[in-house]
Amino acid sequence: MANSKNHKLRVLLTEYEAAQQSAQHHDTLVWTVSSIMWTANLLIMGFIINNIKNASLLLVVIFLYILGIATISGVWLFMCQFNKLKRQKYERCKTIEETIEAEFEVKMEQHRGVKWPEGCQRIFYSALMILFIVAWTSVLFVYCAYITPGYCCH
Repeated sequence: MANSKNHKLRVLLTEYEAAQQSAQHHDTLVWTVSSIMWTANLLIMGFIINNIKNASLLLVVIFLYILGIATISGVWLFMCQFNKLKRQKYERCKTIEETIEAEFEVKMEQHRGVKWPEGCQRIFYSALMILFIVAWTSVLFVYCAYITPGYCCH
């Protein structure tokens, strides 16, 4: 009986560790990919701004605009999906903590004891993504204004 109980505890702790590592992995992945994409988008915007008066780049600028919006939207979508997965993994950790406390009389509060206002990072992240989309649209409009004959920016 004790052997069976020890086995169950080992299985629960192994699953707990795997769930926690998976949650941390997906959180790190979101921020790493986001940082790379934000940097790439800013670099591409800088290229366009440096060539703001070059009308021969119109097709390139339109392609880069579409690429920029697509990468920002894709990263935003991945963040939402990975965030849901991360929350599921942390919820599993909380369930395992409750099970271990109830069945093995070991106090565990690694995840259940943490109080965090839900949604704060998602709201900030979403606002930042909207700003990137607005920035891309602004860059495209300014570029088009500069290359359009007779427009005010010449």
